[in-house]
Amino acid sequence: MHPHVFAEARLDVILSEDHQSVKALRHLWRFDDLFSSTVMMEFDKNSDLKLDDKELKEVAETVHSSLAEFNYFQLVTQDGKDVAMTPPPHLMANFDNDQPIILFESEPKVPIKL
Repeated sequence: MHPHVFAEARLDVILSEDHQSVKALRHLWRFDDLFSSTVMMEFDKNSDLKLDDKELKEVAETVHSSLAEFNYFQLVTQDGKDVAMTPPPHLMANFDNDQPIILFESEPKVPIKL
């Protein structure tokens, strides 16, 4: 990721069925216009100004490997101690209103009790 990329981020906390612990964190990111243009220029291999499924898959794989270096920009703590999270098995990428959207989910290695 680039240090001056802006994203609108949403975090959904997924609870266990009994509502006693956190089951997963679901992240949804929508990126700014400048980064959106960069993604289009870099990944639109057939130059049709849209990203097909194959191109979106490449976006997702590239973002996934880039984010891994930064622990997916998530720092989870409980009672002042770090909570170990499993890396998301995959990311989904989409392009909506000319902006890339990234969606991924990670789970705590040990349930986080509420």
